Amino acid sequence: LLSPDFERKLNHRLERLQIAETNPIERLNIISECSDDVFCFIDMFGVVYEPRYSEQPDIPMFLFPHQREVIYKIMDAELNKHDFLIEKTRDMMVTWTVLWYMLWRWWSQEKWYARIGSRKEDEVDNRSPQSLFGKLRYALYSLPKWVRPSNFRKSEHDLHMKLVNPNRDSYIDGESANPDFGRGGRFATIFMDELFSWKFARESWRACTDSTPCKIAVSTAKPTSFARNLRNAFEDNHMLMTLDWHQHPFKDEEWYQKEIKRRKNDVLSVEGELDISYTADPQLAYYPEALKCPIEDFDYNPKLPLYIGCDFGVQDKTALVYFQKDRTNFYCLDGMEKNQRALYWYYPFLKQGIDFTTQNEYTIMNRHTKETFILRKQEYNGAELEMIKRFNSWKPPVMWYGEVAHRQRMIKSNTSILNELAGIGITLRVNNLAVSHPIRRKNTKIMLKTTKFSNRFGALDVYDALVNSHFPKAHSSTIDPRDAPVHDEWADLRSAVENFACNQVFSSGQGIRSFQYRKF
Repeated sequence: LLSPDFERKLNHRLERLQIAETNPIERLNIISECSDDVFCFIDMFGVVYEPRYSEQPDIPMFLFPHQREVIYKIMDAELNKHDFLIEKTRDMMVTWTVLWYMLWRWWSQEKWYARIGSRKEDEVDNRSPQSLFGKLRYALYSLPKWVRPSNFRKSEHDLHMKLVNPNRDSYIDGESANPDFGRGGRFATIFMDELFSWKFARESWRACTDSTPCKIAVSTAKPTSFARNLRNAFEDNHMLMTLDWHQHPFKDEEWYQKEIKRRKNDVLSVEGELDISYTADPQLAYYPEALKCPIEDFDYNPKLPLYIGCDFGVQDKTALVYFQKDRTNFYCLDGMEKNQRALYWYYPFLKQGIDFTTQNEYTIMNRHTKETFILRKQEYNGAELEMIKRFNSWKPPVMWYGEVAHRQRMIKSNTSILNELAGIGITLRVNNLAVSHPIRRKNTKIMLKTTKFSNRFGALDVYDALVNSHFPKAHSSTIDPRDAPVHDEWADLRSAVENFACNQVFSSGQGIRSFQYRKF
């Protein structure tokens, strides 16, 4: 900010804008030049909000070479109607760059419609410059009044997750991550910020494919199969742009070493946010065997029995994992997880007969609790309805597997999950001896040696949960027994797999016995 180049550009901007305040001809010249040239637009008006510079958070924005390249790539993607992925390290100013480009499109082009999305609604629009729409508003209202659309009225055209340009009949709207992201709308461009951190990244990417010819995704690396596969596909098609910290003019080796020291207790942060890595640290992996499990193209086999591993959470998420097995292998078909749902909401994923393709509402009476529940189609999103339909095309499960906690009575209802499920005809198998982490891990490791994962539906989410489960980082040189994995976003699907393994795998040394089930 103290460089001669920055001072020269800033002085040029200020001189022209000062002249334009009193000279209508200069105003017209600036508007004409900026309408045709996004780089002129940003050089003339660009500004970013940087709260880390508390004394002067409003920073004039002049594009670095890597930011100019980002804009060239996005323009090419729009012109030639193809998708584009930017993988990056943290703090590369890419989001601001994309949003200033989109504001220019909104400002200069007739009937230009775009959608922007992020992980959570607050990250899309919380009225602060931390959100995507907060950044857009900050950029818009930094423009001189004579540059803004003449018919723009804040109360009418600046709405929650929506900006309208009444002069051009253009708009930008927003949406948070969900399995039906972008479905139903039609857009020139869709921008997905930090895509690999989205809860429904795979489903969201698929859902908006037919809504636009140009999806722009920006993200730091994440160790998930979706992120790896999408990244590799874009690289193969020459539609990948990689931005690491070396390309940022303010960062050097000294900065990098300082950041490593700051994050010394978080090795995954170094790999995923300072470097670009799509794999978890193998030294901390809880199930390193998972990386060797084949991912293949297979579906439900009607000749094999079906099992469901369950992890029901009151405070945590509920996770369900669908397995089949033959004499040689275990096959993971599908998986799902959800939170803040009552137990009865999961009935269509546990027991066949609730098929919303034939009717929109079902009344279920629980024989144990004597309660009556109404299941409505509207309570499930598109991906969930597809999964229910898929599940109903399979034969009934031969067994459901849980854990000891599912036997415990809950204070409010004075019943247990096991008993409630028994009330709708589901017998939950629980292994009382599979409580400690070492026992659960031992049997899951045995199972993973002969487990395959389907490359369809939610089985890859299950795979990612196992691959990314890890021990806590040791904080000292003392011996760390590391019995338990970190309880993080992967914990619930991992527990559902463990509940299945602890009831299926025979391990005589731990007292875990095998059960004889009815023939399928």
